[in-house]
Amino acid sequence: MRRPSLTRLRRRLPRLGAKLQLGQGLKRAKRLLLNQRGDGVHSPFAFGLIHRVVRNRRPYYCFAPLREELRVRARSLSQEALRSPTALELIYRLLQELRPSEVAYRAAAVSMLPRYLEQSGLPCLRLEPQTQELAPRSCLILESWPTEGAELDELTRQLQELCQQSPELMLFVHLSRPRFGRQLEQLRAELQPQLVLDLLDLQLWFFDPSLTPSRYKAVY
Repeated sequence: MRRPSLTRLRRRLPRLGAKLQLGQGLKRAKRLLLNQRGDGVHSPFAFGLIHRVVRNRRPYYCFAPLREELRVRARSLSQEALRSPTALELIYRLLQELRPSEVAYRAAAVSMLPRYLEQSGLPCLRLEPQTQELAPRSCLILESWPTEGAELDELTRQLQELCQQSPELMLFVHLSRPRFGRQLEQLRAELQPQLVLDLLDLQLWFFDPSLTPSRYKAVY
C-alpha cells in the first residue's frame, strides 16, 4: 500500500482541522439547543451557575486590556494553553461568583491564565509537584496536565490527597485536545466528584458532599 507523501499530508491538514472544528461546532450547537429547552438540569446549584455565570456575557473592567494582551501574545502561548478569551473570562466570572478561599493552579509554560487570576483579587498560588496544604474551600485549575504515565499517576495521587484535605474543593479542568477525553474520564473516575458540569473543552468538578451526585452538559 502506498503511503501518502508529505506534501499530500500537508495539504490534508487544513481540511482535517476544519472537520474537527465543524465537529466541535455541531456539538456546541446541539448542546445550546438542548440548553434553551431548559438544560435538563435538576440541581439548583448547577442551574444557577449555568444561568448566572456560564451564559453571562457581562464585561468586567479588566477584560478589554486582557483581551488585547492575549491578542498580542497569542502566537507565543504554549500549545496546551487556553487561547479563547471567552474561556478565560468564564474562569474569572466563576471565581467572582464562587469566591473560593484560595486558588491553586497548574498553568502551561507560557500562558495567559495567571494574568486573569491576578485580576481576580483572590489569593492565588501555583500547584507544586509535591502535595501542599489548601484551605477548606479552595479552587484548583488545571490548564495543563500530564495525560499518561507516572506523571499522570502522581497528579492523580496528589489530587486525591487534596480532595481529602478540602472536602468542598472545586476543580476546573481544561481539555486542550479532544483526544485526551479518555484520560480525563479516567481522572474523573479516580476522583469521583459529586457534581460535574461538562462544557466541552472545560469541565467544572465540585466535591462538596452536600451536592446531589449529578453530571450535566452545557456550553458557554
